[in-house]
Amino acid sequence: MPIGIGWVAHPVSDESGGYPMPKQRRLKTVEDVRRYLAHVLLRVEAQELDAQVAGRMAYISNVLLKAIADGELERRVAVLEKTVSRGSS
Repeated sequence: MPIGIGWVAHPVSDESGGYPMPKQRRLKTVEDVRRYLAHVLLRVEAQELDAQVAGRMAYISNVLLKAIADGELERRVAVLEKTVSRGSS
């Protein structure tokens, strides 16, 4: 499956015995990103993931959170504009 906006790919360690992650995860909501970051933190604490790599993943996740918030705000504004335009007709 191709990696596009909202897809995050990461290595999986079958032999870690700790907190393996799926090969790809769809991150579409704030809750999805929160769970993803919690899982990343568990892997760092279990010393299965390098802290620098985790920091990069957290940075990119923060960018994704901003995009999700912007998209939600854009949808809400569109609904308000539609409501206002119907009310002034």
